[in-house]
Amino acid sequence: MKEKKESFYVKFIKYLYHVNGDFDEYKRAEVNRIGNNAFMFLIVYFWLETMSFIVFISLSFDLTNILLTIFFSHVLILLIIMSYISFSIYRLKLDQIDAYDDKDYQLKLKKLKRKSIFLSLMFFIIERLLTLFLDYSSNTDHLSLIQLILSPRVNIIWIIGSISVGLIYYFRIKSKINK
Repeated sequence: MKEKKESFYVKFIKYLYHVNGDFDEYKRAEVNRIGNNAFMFLIVYFWLETMSFIVFISLSFDLTNILLTIFFSHVLILLIIMSYISFSIYRLKLDQIDAYDDKDYQLKLKKLKRKSIFLSLMFFIIERLLTLFLDYSSNTDHLSLIQLILSPRVNIIWIIGSISVGLIYYFRIKSKINK
């Protein structure tokens, strides 16, 4: 008997909410409930933000400060929403990974190690490119591009940071694998 292929929507929801395993009716109902709660919070937040934006514009506040405040409030709200979703999924144990036997468990750990190394490498490359761009655009020491790229202090800091990210990811996901 062939297994039913998941639609792009189901794959996207599972990825977005970090749901593992089959996406059955229970998981779908819980994800919908969590998403509805997050949506209601966002609607209230955006309504309040729009009203405050109109008030601040009418009072002739500096537009740059208003936009920076809105940007950072969006980042804060995004972190709050992501934390709520992550905590709710964790509390309901929808993110658990089932290993059927010891061989399957070892295979999942092997895949997790590869994924953690890849994540560390990608984190290093992306963060190094961003800091390189920022350092080059505000180059007050008048260093060349090669000097900025080969800076041992900055590279060591980001290597340690990327290894930390990989290790945290590995142990976090490893704790979700059930034997």
